[in-house]
Amino acid sequence: MGLTRDKNTFKYLDFEKIPHLIIGGATRYGKSNIINALINSLISSKPEYAHFYMIDLKGGVELCDYENIKQTESIAYEPEEALETLQAAYVKMRELQRQLRLKGKKNVQQAGIMDRYFIVIDEVGELNPNEAVTKEEKALKTECQTIMSQIARLGAGLGFRLIVATQYPVGDVIPRQVKQNADAKLCFRVQSAVASRVVLDEIGAELLPQIKGRAIFQTADKREIVQTPLITADIIESTIEKYIVDKEEKRVEHKASNEPSGENIATFEIL
Repeated sequence: MGLTRDKNTFKYLDFEKIPHLIIGGATRYGKSNIINALINSLISSKPEYAHFYMIDLKGGVELCDYENIKQTESIAYEPEEALETLQAAYVKMRELQRQLRLKGKKNVQQAGIMDRYFIVIDEVGELNPNEAVTKEEKALKTECQTIMSQIARLGAGLGFRLIVATQYPVGDVIPRQVKQNADAKLCFRVQSAVASRVVLDEIGAELLPQIKGRAIFQTADKREIVQTPLITADIIESTIEKYIVDKEEKRVEHKASNEPSGENIATFEIL
């Protein structure tokens, strides 16, 4: 997640211990950069078992590089597509829930299931029903938030992890169930104490210096200022180039990934 300013040590996020992450901060301070860093770290760590449902509501400018890699199960650039992507993730989650029930296991760790599913949403504020113009749009965005909340509540033991980012940390931009179930929060500089409280439940992020990548990393029992890592286009390209597949091959792999699989006894850990 970054380098601490006081002890000069690296801070890591173990998604097995803390499954969900909220990222906030004003534009151009490093939110999308850290999302790319996390995705590349996950792909580099466990390329066979990291799966992504990506929602990039900035028009696709941040996450489009990953559209055709085999790890991406679904990707969306518009709210309508976001609902489809979230529904696909929810269906997969319920499928895993049934598998665990049949095996008599409480979670994927007990069942030896290695696969982990990351729902990455860059600009969750675009799914805020309160800003909808029409009834149809409001209903769509409400359903998106409902699915996010269900994944936040039920997904941890099923191998589902939420990474949710916003540059508009006001009001109910972040669904309450998501916030309550996310014990990891990363907040870059924001414009006000109110915005800091939306992300961190505390003030402080508004006092950060105007330095790109500087953020507060907060978990349930600790809060530290970190300098987040910088990731470049060259790094992203070198990470994903061997996992790029054509669209037809991607459809075949996606179909196969949704078919029931056999027992898997390995364990999974991401730092």
